[in-house]
Amino acid sequence: MEFYQAKPGVEVGHETYGRGVVRAVRPQTDERVAEADVYFYEHDAATNVPLLALEPAAAVTRTDVTDTDHGLTVTVDDGLYTVALRPDGEGGGFEVTLSLGNATLDSAHLSTDE
Repeated sequence: MEFYQAKPGVEVGHETYGRGVVRAVRPQTDERVAEADVYFYEHDAATNVPLLALEPAAAVTRTDVTDTDHGLTVTVDDGLYTVALRPDGEGGGFEVTLSLGNATLDSAHLSTDE
């Protein structure tokens, strides 16, 4: 991440710590590289990390559209949570799931029946 992108309140992603929000930014000096104080959601803790190790949250968001036998499956992963929309396989709607890692937090059936 570039220094000009890092501001307090900006959401970021880190390869090890996951998704978080910048609390403060420290510029590069002769003694240290530019770094940010980031609160990471999954770890419920703040830590200082080099700016070069961070990506804007939009850069860590991944989307995937897969064609299945029953229609398209859409998955959005924001680096912390994953939302998946899948055909129910019966032609009556879709299954929606919200996950954190391998744990399903919530799910629902969206009916296309009137």
